[in-house]
Amino acid sequence: MSINTKPSVTGFIATDPKRSETREGKTKFFARFGQPHAQRNEDGTFTQLDPTFSNLVAYGETAEWALENLRKGDSFLAQVNKRDYSFERDGKQVEGEEFIANKISHDSTRHDYVVD
Repeated sequence: MSINTKPSVTGFIATDPKRSETREGKTKFFARFGQPHAQRNEDGTFTQLDPTFSNLVAYGETAEWALENLRKGDSFLAQVNKRDYSFERDGKQVEGEEFIANKISHDSTRHDYVVD
């Protein structure tokens, strides 16, 4: 018997979550999220680096939970599928990635972040 594994991401909600609906009427959650980074120095101390940001989306029951429970600055842990996308806007090619959460919860091991 094999053990089923899925990729996950952790981070902090960097924008106010947004609610919308798909064409099929399913609830959609959308927010930008950040991941903090640090660099270890030779003397053993750490220097905080700028966070990286990406898109987090969820649908259906997962979206409903996220919309009710997650706020800007909250730390989270999510089981995800990564999707790369590409489209044209104003004559320019736009490429990016988003993480589609199948399961999501607060990450109690991390502190919430103050986000401007």
